[in-house]
Amino acid sequence: MPSIVFSRPRPAARAGIAAGLGVLVTLAFAPAAEAAPPQAGPFAVEAPAEATAGDVITVSVTADAVDDLYAYELELTYDPTLLAYVLDSATFPDGGFDLATEATGALSLTHTRLGASPGLSGDTTLATVEFLVLAGGEAVIELGTVTLVSSGEETVTTAGEASATVTASPADEPEPEPSETSPSADASSGGASGGASGGASGGASDGASDGASASSPSDDATGSLPVTGPDRSGLLATTAAGICLVALGAGIALRRRQVVSHDHH
Repeated sequence: MPSIVFSRPRPAARAGIAAGLGVLVTLAFAPAAEAAPPQAGPFAVEAPAEATAGDVITVSVTADAVDDLYAYELELTYDPTLLAYVLDSATFPDGGFDLATEATGALSLTHTRLGASPGLSGDTTLATVEFLVLAGGEAVIELGTVTLVSSGEETVTTAGEASATVTASPADEPEPEPSETSPSADASSGGASGGASGGASGGASDGASDGASASSPSDDATGSLPVTGPDRSGLLATTAAGICLVALGAGIALRRRQVVSHDHH
């Protein structure tokens, strides 16, 4: 029967085992590495330089050098007398939950990734919105507070420090529509109506006066003279009466002469 011999470990072996255990203990009880904060910036607000009242303009918020951006919230401010947010016009990167909340002169834009989706990285367009231009003026769109969240739930809040200015012109005044009747047509129609009425009235009055001064056919048939001046019927009657008296006197005188001459015979 073989004999079993127990031997003590050599000093070098004991030192190696102790070193290995020390490494394991250090790894087991080492604190977890801290999550890195999200990175993004600088930011920019992009918008057209000019517009006219009544136009719909597109405004974008961008960020350079984005790294592990899992969620964010942006605040845009603007003049509500010059611009109005177009409802449901906000768009965000694909693959997440989006929310646009409007207040007077302010717009809050929120985006978050979902589940195990990785955070955004690289140069990124964070949001795009549309505004209706209400009136002429200098419309300033400013990016205010920006809140960034990493996939490790590290949060950073910073100032956007970006803006864009849109020079808006008033809407063009509509030109007055021409009337259906042109001035020349009015003038010609007025002249025609005036000439017609004038000619008709003038002709009627002339015809009436001519008819009054002209003799009627019955007067011409009886041989009476036309009356061309003031009414002299009274004068004619007096003259006729005088002639009759003269004739009567002459007749009486002649008769007396005959009687006297007969008496002398």
